Parts: sequence; C-alpha cells; structure tokens
Amino acid sequence: MVNRHTHGTLMQMDQTAFLVRLLISNLGFVGTLLNTIQLYVLCQCRMSSRITTLLLRTQSVIDAYTCLIIFTSKLAGSEIDTGVPTLDEALCYLWYKDNLFWLGVVASVQNLTCISFDRFYAVCYPSQYKMRQIQLIIGCYCYEVGMTLFLFIPNFFLRRYESNQCNSQFAFDGHVIEQFFEVQAYLWTLFNYVLPAFVMISSHAYVIHVLRRPTTGQEGSQFIRSNVKRLILTTSMMAGFLLVLHLYEAVKYILGNSGIVPYASGSVLQQVGILLITLSAVLNPCVLVATSHRVRMQVSRIILNLEVIDNSISATENQTLSRGLPETQSAI
Repeated sequence: MVNRHTHGTLMQMDQTAFLVRLLISNLGFVGTLLNTIQLYVLCQCRMSSRITTLLLRTQSVIDAYTCLIIFTSKLAGSEIDTGVPTLDEALCYLWYKDNLFWLGVVASVQNLTCISFDRFYAVCYPSQYKMRQIQLIIGCYCYEVGMTLFLFIPNFFLRRYESNQCNSQFAFDGHVIEQFFEVQAYLWTLFNYVLPAFVMISSHAYVIHVLRRPTTGQEGSQFIRSNVKRLILTTSMMAGFLLVLHLYEAVKYILGNSGIVPYASGSVLQQVGILLITLSAVLNPCVLVATSHRVRMQVSRIILNLEVIDNSISATENQTLSRGLPETQSAI
C-alpha cells in the first residue's frame, strides 16, 4: 500500500515536472520570437533619447537571449554528453543546470535598473541629461557589464567535472571557497534583488510624483510632458513585472541560503521560478506595444509595407499568368 502510494506520488511529480518544462520551453520559444521582432521594430524608430533607445534595444537583445537559452536548454537537456572529455568538461561549466540562462537574468535586471535611472535623470535633471548623453551611455554599460560579470562568474565554481561526470559542488575543496560563497550569497541578494528593486521603485515613484505636479506652459511643452508620461508608464510596467515575477525566486533563494528551506537546483519548485522569470521576458514586448504609441505606429508601418510587398508580388504573378495565357491558346 505504501509502495503504491509512493509510486503514485513519484508519477505525479514527474508529470508536474514535465508540464513545467513544457511551459518553460513554449514560453522560451514565444519570447525569442517576440523579442526579436521587438528589436527589429526598435531599430526602425527612436524612443525619447539616444540612451533610452539603446537601453530598450539592449533589453530586447537580453530577453531574446534569455528565452532562446532556456528554450534550447529544455529541448537539449540540462546535461549534454558528447563523449569528448574536453568538450564535456567545458559544457559542464557553461551549460549544466541552466547556467547560461542566469547570465541573461542578471543582465536583464541590471539593464532595467539602468532604464529606471535613465528615466529619473531625464525628468529630474533634463538640461544635464541632454548634454551628457555619451557619458551616461558609457556609465550605464560599464555598470551593466561590470555588475553582470561580478555576479555571474562565481557560478562557474559551483560545479565540478570529475570521472566524466558533472556534479553540483564546489569546483575545489577547502574552507576558503565555502566562506566565499557564503559572502557571495549575500552579495547576489543585495546587487541582483535588493538594490535593483530599490532603484526601480524609488526612481519611478519620484518621477511619477514630479509629473503629477500641475504645470502651466505652451502646447509644445505639454506634448513633450505627455510623451514622457507614456514612456514612464512603459518602463514602470516593465520594471513592475520584473520585480513581481522575480520575487518568487528571490524569496526562495534568500530562504534557501538562510537554511530555512532547502534550495534544490533543478527541482520542480526551482523550475517554477525559472518559469516566472521567463514570463517576465515574454511580457516586455507586449508592454512596449501596448503602452507606446510610437512603437505601435512603427509596427503598423511594417505590417502595411509587408501587405504592399505581398500585393505587388501577387499583381506581378497575375500579369505573368495573363501574358502567358494568350500564347498558350494560340499554340493550341
């Protein structure tokens, strides 16, 4: 009786795990397509300023990469055995347990942090913002790359390849590496969850407070203010979805490192966190189209151009057929 109950429970867990993996792979495929299309659209238009446009394009690239990696990972599996020891060892450190996926996750969080700061600086210090575009671009990308590498590189030391197998354990033995990862857990929590959440929430809250102040000015300034409000709506929704959908993984990670709950990499509960994070990457293009008039107009132009091209091809084919028909009849 106990064995049957245990077997039934294991079967149910396997079905749940399969369902979660299926959802993740489907979301990854859809997210890759949507973010690739969004990148193409953003390359055809400009959003507010040069740095804002670059950061939004970067977000599309990062989200497309994240979705593509998780889609490929769920199809190929979290472990790849090629039979070549050198290649298997390299894949152990690069691919094992969705490692490259977390590179995209960290980069996405840091990029949205920069987008939030960009909107804060643009609204609160508009004159300096216009004059310091190059410095802001350099500063934002240096911060993004530096912080992403700082948080991601230690992941390579959380796996070990020995006896032709890849295992989830420290890359080498010793008390030093254990202490390092105890500190790293707090740094990850601070710089990938707490600090970005503080910057996103406080920046958008203050910007919304500033924009709610009544102003008297010309129609041109009111039009600019209206465009700024729409862009703030876009970035605040993107940041909001990221914070809400990353919250599950953040809380589980903090509790796991505190020893309150076990943190099992690759478990169903851990995969649910990946599912929610992937969903946030899928939603970003939807938010941009839904809230940005400029993006919607560009999408409409692209669709109209495709229709014109399709109609011209159809017309050319019809003309070719109509010219060929009399020749065929005369030959008969």
